[in-house]
Amino acid sequence: MATVEDTGTRTIAEESGRERRRTRRANVRVEGGARERPRLGRGARHNVLVVGLNGRSLEYLESVAAFKSSKVAVVGLLDAAPRESCGELTQEQERCLACLDRLEIPHLGSLDRLLDILAGNPIDEVYITLPIKSFYDQIDELLAICDEAGVPVSLSTDLFERGRGRVCLVGGAHAQARLHYSCAQRRAWERFAKRAMDLAGAVFALTLLAIPMIVIAILIKLTSKGPVFFAQERLGMNHRPFRMLKFRTMVVNAEELKKELEAKNEMNGPVFKMRRDPRVTPVGRILRKLSLDELPQFLNVLKGDMSLVGPRPPIASEVERYEWWQRRRLSTRPGLTCFWQISGRNEIDFEDWMRLDLRYIDNWSLWLDVELILRTIPAVLRGRGAS
Repeated sequence: MATVEDTGTRTIAEESGRERRRTRRANVRVEGGARERPRLGRGARHNVLVVGLNGRSLEYLESVAAFKSSKVAVVGLLDAAPRESCGELTQEQERCLACLDRLEIPHLGSLDRLLDILAGNPIDEVYITLPIKSFYDQIDELLAICDEAGVPVSLSTDLFERGRGRVCLVGGAHAQARLHYSCAQRRAWERFAKRAMDLAGAVFALTLLAIPMIVIAILIKLTSKGPVFFAQERLGMNHRPFRMLKFRTMVVNAEELKKELEAKNEMNGPVFKMRRDPRVTPVGRILRKLSLDELPQFLNVLKGDMSLVGPRPPIASEVERYEWWQRRRLSTRPGLTCFWQISGRNEIDFEDWMRLDLRYIDNWSLWLDVELILRTIPAVLRGRGAS
């Protein structure tokens, strides 16, 4: 809780800031003196003033230049300090200056010119690219100036940036906005399109494979004791548990026998795999070789627990033994197929398997899903790495 002294200090500082701004407004020269004037966009274009000479400004300038038909016009750029006092420029700053020259956008000086420029020019938005952590006080003053002038401001987000995480602004309760960081960020239409493809693919597959699935169910029932389906708890997106369905390919007490076979595990890492697993039934061996035991998982796709394409859903006990970086594979919805299925499955080292799943997450697109589905069909028919 703030003390009286703290409140008093803040009030004095705020009054001091207001006084400085009032003094500046009194001395504003609308014509801008002999300095370079903003390059105003024609007609109804959206005039943007960029504040900051750095890589973020460069990215923005290049993106605006790439879409020449857009309604955005960058009218100029303000630097954090006068050019003559900056000393040696960084490579990014030099590239940004070269971009300004190429696009014929004027460098309008330092931050103290903001009042001059806003006073008599049609500026629709001020875009601040200064690093928030290094220029907090300056940005706070710029926001106050723009607020008093009624000019909208945009801030680049450079807080707590990570290598893979992407950030977006999302709405919240009571009109509160918050920054959202995600390594598997997808736009709303992409999520909708992926889900629509999952539903369409699952309905089509279940319709096409209905008779073969009935035949498989009869064969399982006739050749071994136990239920037709095997339901096992797996972890889905964000560690959410669900019941994954498979055709039963093992004897009923397979989980109890697994403890006796742990020493014969042929996979490194926390996953158990054996090429000649004695628990597998004769019919089950054929089903596994052709991946037919996975067909009931189209029902999981319909329910929304799984997707057609995504990392395979792990068992909770396996995840407990993951290295921390491997848990990121649970940041997306699990699927029937992914890079692992088309790359040799059980022939692949566990760590390489995990990296393949992260590769999918980092490079996801709808076209990638379509490509993996098409490549899965011949991979399944060959039966490479299946056991």
